[in-house]
Amino acid sequence: MSSASTAMLALVLVFGAFLSAQCHPLEVGFYRGKCRSVDVEAVVSGVIKEWYKKDPTITAALLRMQFHDCFVNSGGEGGKYIVETGRRDGRVSLAKNVDLPSPSISVSNSIKAFSNKGLNPTDMVYLLVKRRGVLQIDQDLALDPLSINTVAAIANGSDFSTRFGQAMIKLGGVQVLTGKQGEIRHSCRATNKRS
Repeated sequence: MSSASTAMLALVLVFGAFLSAQCHPLEVGFYRGKCRSVDVEAVVSGVIKEWYKKDPTITAALLRMQFHDCFVNSGGEGGKYIVETGRRDGRVSLAKNVDLPSPSISVSNSIKAFSNKGLNPTDMVYLLVKRRGVLQIDQDLALDPLSINTVAAIANGSDFSTRFGQAMIKLGGVQVLTGKQGEIRHSCRATNKRS
């Protein structure tokens, strides 16, 4: 995948990770009109593009953040997909509530963890970007008997961008907080102050 494609993936992922706010179903353009005349999604897009110019490895961090965000509380040349925004952030962040797999998780346990969240092994494997995985599990997927056939089919297929987008959208919909269950944070670094 080219650096432009990687940058686009990073940009798209940030909408699912940084713009975490949910009001019933997720939707494209959730933030339109929410911050006076500021186009929040365009601002985030610009910030990510600038960071990527300074540090292309930000892609791995954004992928990991998207993955972690979905497991907490049980424009380039590449493929594009529309990210539904509107996830709310949790108001409490306790280690005992986190359901994150270890960075050294096995393929079989990873498949089970994804399955528990409504994702299948094919969704998981589509996150392996043509032998350019950014996490240890990406490389393990390419070599494990449980997933090697899916990886081979992806490598020889022509619909990678479409299927990757579908898998990311599905991942973005895992355990979404709705209505009063969460909040739209004023700062990504902390919960909002209670009035």
